[in-house]
Amino acid sequence: MGDEHMKYILDALYKNIQDKELPVRVNAAIALIKYLSHDFAISFIRPGLGHVIRIYLKLIDDIDYDELIEALKVIVEVYQEEIAPYAVEVCHKLSESYLRLIENQKTQGGGAELELDSETSLTSDGLMTAIRRVL
Repeated sequence: MGDEHMKYILDALYKNIQDKELPVRVNAAIALIKYLSHDFAISFIRPGLGHVIRIYLKLIDDIDYDELIEALKVIVEVYQEEIAPYAVEVCHKLSESYLRLIENQKTQGGGAELELDSETSLTSDGLMTAIRRVL
């Protein structure tokens, strides 16, 4: 894929992760990560990395969706050398999401005893893995 095509795709995805509709933002965020195996895409996103991270954190705040957490883990892996300025913010938001997930599960379970269903368990594991990678 040529750089011009890649730039066109990345521009469109970057705009769509800022769309007013949540499903558009979520799908664009998941699609954007698929391109981080290309050096051009990594370089393209680098100048706006802080903004992109904040968008992902907001999406994770809006919807507890395992694929978004996985996507954030990919960003942390790809930009591991540049993630330090955002580490506190990322860990704080991920830990809030983790606590909210556990609290919701307790509330739905009807008591202090915590039983995680498989989806909740995967999401909580993903959150903890992402926090460990940032640290």
